[in-house]
Amino acid sequence: MPLMLVEEFAKCYPTWQGKVIIMNSSRLNVNVHVQASVFPDLELIRLGRVEFRGRETISNMMCNNSNAIFIGHQMNNEYNYMTLELMWKGFPVLHNTGIWKNFGYYWSDTDMPSATHLLANTMQTHTIGGKYVADAKLLSWNYSPYNPAIQIQWVALLK
Repeated sequence: MPLMLVEEFAKCYPTWQGKVIIMNSSRLNVNVHVQASVFPDLELIRLGRVEFRGRETISNMMCNNSNAIFIGHQMNNEYNYMTLELMWKGFPVLHNTGIWKNFGYYWSDTDMPSATHLLANTMQTHTIGGKYVADAKLLSWNYSPYNPAIQIQWVALLK
């Protein structure tokens, strides 16, 4: 889905000349269905503007892509802590995690036109720090093992 989002974005904003880096893409690269029926239709692939990379630590990912906008797509894994870590460090993250839609840049994977506009707006307006990082720290606190409310819930679960 993120690649489809950027493909649509590139069509709507033809002056954008960026590239797409797909992290942890080893499984995607060997998927015969994707190789045969999805990739051939993508202009970004044909133009060589997509780079596939293997696994990296989160710190290397941030250091090696310091100007990146990260686009996440979660299915059955709404508590992806990579999203929290990236937001905590001020990186713009477009995500589809419904329970966190009031934090970061939420996109509905069923509304591609709005997601495309959100990506354009994020590129133009995101600044590191301020409310964005404060919101990320609040969201992280909501799940922190140091949060007394979470500790009470764990004690109750373990009884």
